[in-house]
Amino acid sequence: MTRTLGGRSTSLQPRPEWLQFAPGSALVCLVLISYIPVLSDGWVWDDDDHVTNNETLRSIDGLGRIWCKPGATPQYYPLVFTTFWVEYQLWEDDAAPYHFTNVLLHALNTLLVWRILLRLQIRRAWFAAALFAVHPVHVESVAWITERKNVLSGLMYLTSLLAYLHFLTTRSRGWYLAAFAAFIAALLSKTVTCTLPAALMVIIWWRQGRISWRDFLLLVPWFVVGLSFGLFTIWVEKNFIGAKGSDWSLSTVQRFSIAGTALWFYAGKLIWPWPLMFIYPRWQVDPTDPTWCVGPAAAAAVFISLWLLRGRLGRGPLVAVFLFAITLFPALGFFDVYPFRYSFVADHFQYLASVPLLALAASAGVSALSGRQAAPVVAVGILLILAITTCQRTLDYSSEESLWQDTVTKHADCSVAHARLGMILFEKRQYIEAADHFRVVVRLNPDSAIERFRLANLAAAAGRKEEAVAEYRTYLKMDPDSEAACIALARTLSQLGRHGEAADELESMLRRHPNIPTLHFGLGIVRAEQGQLNEAIEQVSIALQLDPSNDVFKRALEAMQRARKER
Repeated sequence: MTRTLGGRSTSLQPRPEWLQFAPGSALVCLVLISYIPVLSDGWVWDDDDHVTNNETLRSIDGLGRIWCKPGATPQYYPLVFTTFWVEYQLWEDDAAPYHFTNVLLHALNTLLVWRILLRLQIRRAWFAAALFAVHPVHVESVAWITERKNVLSGLMYLTSLLAYLHFLTTRSRGWYLAAFAAFIAALLSKTVTCTLPAALMVIIWWRQGRISWRDFLLLVPWFVVGLSFGLFTIWVEKNFIGAKGSDWSLSTVQRFSIAGTALWFYAGKLIWPWPLMFIYPRWQVDPTDPTWCVGPAAAAAVFISLWLLRGRLGRGPLVAVFLFAITLFPALGFFDVYPFRYSFVADHFQYLASVPLLALAASAGVSALSGRQAAPVVAVGILLILAITTCQRTLDYSSEESLWQDTVTKHADCSVAHARLGMILFEKRQYIEAADHFRVVVRLNPDSAIERFRLANLAAAAGRKEEAVAEYRTYLKMDPDSEAACIALARTLSQLGRHGEAADELESMLRRHPNIPTLHFGLGIVRAEQGQLNEAIEQVSIALQLDPSNDVFKRALEAMQRARKER
C-alpha cells in the first residue's frame, strides 16, 4: 500500500529490478545539473572565519581545539569543522572542492528524503524529493561554504530518522543505537536538529494514532541530549558569538509575533521563491500594532482547523504542518541567535523544515491532477522552472562582491551589505563607488562611529582631504579616545600643510593618554615635517622607550638623528 499525506492510499505494482537505481540516479543528476555553477564560485561572507583564516585547520593541535575548546571556532560545531580540517589538509583554500562537498551532501540528503518518504509510504515520494533537490530556497545552504553545517547536519538528521523508522518496524537494538548515534552526530553539526525526537513523536502518532509510554520512554534520552546541546549552544551564542544586547531585547509578545509571521514567510518562499535575498529586511515589530497579531492568529487557526478536520482530510496535512513548525522552532525567534542582528529570517533556516510541506504539496498536487494527461507535463515544468531558478541563484554566490551587490539590489537599506561592498571596493581602489556605499551606511546608522571612521579613511584615500578631516572630527566626537582616528586626522592635516593643527590634535590626545607610543611617534613625524628636529627626536625617543622592539620607530629615530648631524 502507498499512503498520501491526505489520507488516501493506492497500490503499486512491483518494478523491474533494472529500474531500482534509475529514480535515485535521476535525483542525483537533478542536483548536479542545478548546482553546476557552484563549482566555479569563490569564498563569501564568513567563509574566511570558517576556513581561509581559521587557524584551527592548520595543525593537529587545531583539530584538538575544534573539539575541546568552545570559542576556538566561530561556533561549536566540531563535526563540521573537522570536515573543513580534513579538506584544508587536502586542498587548502581552493574553494571548488569545498563547494563540491556541499553539493554532494545535498545530493545524499535528497536521496535520504526520497527513501524516508518511501518508507512512510508517501505517494509521489520521488517528486517530493525532486522538489527538495532543486528548490532555490536551498541554494543558501548548498552554495555557501559556511553552511556546511546545514547540509552535514541534514545528512545526519535524515540518516537518524531513517534508521529510527527501521527500528519502529524491526525493534532491533542495532537500528535504535545507529539512529541515536546519527542524532548525536547531527547535534555536533548543528543543534537545530535537536527537534528530531519531537518530530519522531509526531510521526509515530501519525502512523499509530497514539503514542504509547514505551514510545515516549525510548525517546527520553533523545530529548535529554537534544535539550543539553540546545542549552549549550544558547550559552555559546551569547558568550562567544555575541548574541546579546539591544538587538535581541525582545518582549514575549514580539517573539510570538515574529514566530507567527516567520512561519508564513517560510511557507510563502516555498510556494513563490522570489525574491530570494542573502539578508532580508529586519522587521520592526511594534507590539502595540494589532497587525502583528495576524501572523500568529492565522497560524493558530490553521493548526486548529487541520486538527478539527483530521477525520475528513486525514492526519497527513496536520502532521506535515506540525513537522514544518517543529523543525523551524529553534529559528522562530524564541531563542537568541546572532543572525537576528540582521534579520529574523534566512533561507537556510528552513532547509530541513521544507521537507514536510514539499511532500504535502507533491502529494496534494498529484491528487488534484490525478487522471489528467497534463499532470506529467505540469510536474516536469515545475521542476524545470525551479532548477533554472536555482542555477541562476547560485551565480549570486560566485563572489562576495556579487552576493552583496545582489543583496543591495533587492534590499536597498541593508546596512551590512553596503558596508561590506564599500570595503571590497575600497580594497579595489574604486573609491568613488565605495564612498557611495559608506554614505548609505552612515545614513542608515548615524550613530555608528566605525562607519564614520571608514568613510573618513575612504575620503582620505581618494584625495578628498577636507572631507576626510570633517569625518575624522565627527568620529572623534563620537569616540574621543580613538588613537587611530587621532593619528589619521593628524596625518591628513599635515598633508594639507596644517602642521600646527595636526600637532594640537596629537598633544590634546597625549594629555589624556601619555603612554601610547604611536601618538608620540605621530607627533614626532609632525615636528619633523615642521623642521623641529630636536622636538621630533624627543617624541620618537619616548615612543621607542614605550615600545623598544618597534623597528619603524628605530629607523625613524636614526634618520632624524642623521638629519640633525647633517645640518
